[in-house]
Amino acid sequence: MSYFATTNIRAGDSPSLDAFSRWRVSNPANVYDTSLQYDLEPLNWEDILVSGTVTHVPASSGALLSTVAGTSGFSAARQTRHYFTYQPGKSTLVLMTGVMGPIKANVRQRIGLFETNDGLYFEQDGTHLRVVTRTSTSGGVVNNAVNQSAWNLDTLDGTGPSGITINTSYTQIFVIDLQWLGVGRVRFGFDINGVIVYC
Repeated sequence: MSYFATTNIRAGDSPSLDAFSRWRVSNPANVYDTSLQYDLEPLNWEDILVSGTVTHVPASSGALLSTVAGTSGFSAARQTRHYFTYQPGKSTLVLMTGVMGPIKANVRQRIGLFETNDGLYFEQDGTHLRVVTRTSTSGGVVNNAVNQSAWNLDTLDGTGPSGITINTSYTQIFVIDLQWLGVGRVRFGFDINGVIVYC
């Protein structure tokens, strides 16, 4: 006679699950990686400037984007020369490091996986910290922005489940986790002390 037992484990929505609710148990496979350790990697990145500058910061392996303070219409942007085609049925996890700094009137800052017509990004618009999904499926570009006060998982203002207050004056690890099969969900968050906190 033999005895056996079974255990069913069901996890709630958490960083332990990918965008398709599969356990994250495998090692990630890089699709793209850049560190700007030695220069601004001009073969991989394009600078788009309107009276703005991009300066290499070797000490942090980064780039400082700046414009003339108080001048409307000036911009500094960087965009990879690579496009990342989504692979159906596979969750895509995007990790980016950056410092937005404190919110400043009339200054818009963005970091994410996006271009002119479509994408996903974090934004400070001079008034709010928000997450944005940009789509062009309607024939025109539509930005669906959700301000921090309306984030549905954790507002990261000290009152959410984590109790954490996000401070964009410090370097943050920005996280975007997505699925797409014509439709799908997107989770935005931050890696804080080694744990992804989705907002």
